[in-house]
Amino acid sequence: TTSSTSTLYSTYPYWQCAHQSKLIIVIPIKLFTMIVFIGHKVIILFT
Repeated sequence: TTSSTSTLYSTYPYWQCAHQSKLIIVIPIKLFTMIVFIGHKVIILFT
């Protein structure tokens, strides 16, 4: 999951702006990791 989170950091430029508020960062990280995790499961299922 460390590689996927690092790609999320680079792909979302607003991350650098939002670093002042921890809450703004923590919620999207949880959402994006869930989406990535579900997406990987879906890809595995359909391949």
